[in-house]
Amino acid sequence: MYRLATGIVILLSLVLPPLLAVMVTGHALMPYMNFPFLTHPADHGAFSYPVWWSMVVFIIAVTVPFIIHTLRYPVKEMQFRDACSFPAWGWMAVIFLLPFWVLAWNRFDWFIPLQVYTFTPLWLCYIVIVNALTMRRKGSCLLTNRPFYLIGLSLLSSGFWWYYEFLNGFIRNWHYAGLEGLAIGEYVFHSSIAYATVLPAVISTIELLNTIPRMAQPFVEFGAYRSHVSRAGAVTVWIGGCAVLGLAAVYPEQLFMCVWMAPLFILVGARRTMKQATVFALLEQHDWRPVILPATAALICGFFWELWNFRSYAHWEYNIPLVDGFHVFEMPVVGYAGYLPFGMVCLAIGELVEGTDKLFDA
Repeated sequence: MYRLATGIVILLSLVLPPLLAVMVTGHALMPYMNFPFLTHPADHGAFSYPVWWSMVVFIIAVTVPFIIHTLRYPVKEMQFRDACSFPAWGWMAVIFLLPFWVLAWNRFDWFIPLQVYTFTPLWLCYIVIVNALTMRRKGSCLLTNRPFYLIGLSLLSSGFWWYYEFLNGFIRNWHYAGLEGLAIGEYVFHSSIAYATVLPAVISTIELLNTIPRMAQPFVEFGAYRSHVSRAGAVTVWIGGCAVLGLAAVYPEQLFMCVWMAPLFILVGARRTMKQATVFALLEQHDWRPVILPATAALICGFFWELWNFRSYAHWEYNIPLVDGFHVFEMPVVGYAGYLPFGMVCLAIGELVEGTDKLFDA
């Protein structure tokens, strides 16, 4: 019962701030509450070089110290007792990936009725391949050792990305094309199945990265942070996350990036306030893997999301204020920075299923 109550409190903390913010500013709530959340192209501010360069400098300042530390750290090869060859089911996923990719990027007349459904098969193949790579390195993976955890992630993942579609109703940074012919029920079903792959993809990639010495070892004892977060501090983080999320709904042109960071503050702050353990407590032991590995995993997944989206019939398009230039696929290049905090949000959401801390076992 306590766990259910905690979940409800966290859910309300994630959903209510943007709604309350637009209500206080005198806007109608109904346009933001109609399900499914269908966002149309918005007329945002024109590209601004000063803003773009400011973001580039900030991104470099934050990421370069970690990159330098990673490259300089004297890693040792990790020996896993149960390491094995790449499994046959992994090769099957590789074999199936190629035709699915061809179908996604081409327009065959005979495939027209199924053209909008190419996203999910590609990502199921990705998840299986990543788990197969993990299996090869250490002899176990989520798919073989913790399948019910992976299923739980899938169920949670669908609602998780619908939440981001809800947030997009306030900031209007992306919209979908190629789905116009679907009935509402078909759209909801198709989208929910596709969204169910998000958390399994990111969490599986985290597990794989933890088996790679160059990624994991430099941050086991990074030593740049050691501080116990008091309950008052946790409350401050929680309330601050709610406030920032509300402000982003009212000032989306200036604060659109905050929708990728504020949920993390809310999730971690709320759980610490309620004295629940969180994997980010490893930071207090100098272990920065819960920051570095999820951020990197989401960036890797983000690359493939944008790659496979690029020429697919059913796809998303971006309309981001002030920095919508210098695209890599559909995404403005600075937009990839949003995947870094998003990975940590995925990890924090994954904790609601339990067992996320096991991803960082040696």
